[in-house]
Amino acid sequence: MTTDHGTPPDTSTGPALGFTRAEASAWMGLLRVATRLPAALDTQMRGEVDLTCMEFYVLAFLDAAPDATLPLKAIADEAHVTLSRLSHVVARLEAAGMLDKRTAPDNGRVRLATLTDDGRRLVRRGGPAHEHFVRATVLAGLTAADLDHLTRLMAVIADRLANT
Repeated sequence: MTTDHGTPPDTSTGPALGFTRAEASAWMGLLRVATRLPAALDTQMRGEVDLTCMEFYVLAFLDAAPDATLPLKAIADEAHVTLSRLSHVVARLEAAGMLDKRTAPDNGRVRLATLTDDGRRLVRRGGPAHEHFVRATVLAGLTAADLDHLTRLMAVIADRLANT
């Protein structure tokens, strides 16, 4: 949320929605980041490798996995998306030759995704620019103590969200 001049609203003048000033300021700051970051990441990834951020992350999860293979359920859990949404992402990546999908040999109910050589090349090509973008837009100017604090805060919030 911004004013007509593109600046964030002043939440320091008083409580909003019953929040204290500190709570309102923290919440609005987090909300601004949570709503702007996904769009910024998508724009950056589309410009670099013509993928959405979600598509890139699916390929990156596979790149980091043993044998570059993971069950679709594990990818959905890691990306915090439904299997239905993930299946659309996987279908696009499979059609583009970035991954292969198959049934697990030891369990016919489990579907696996495996990164292809083309998918691996794309992750390696897009990775450095993505890392630079994250450093420049999120991490720049943060001290080691800030990073530790941010890591701890995000873990606390993520744990609470996992239990909702």
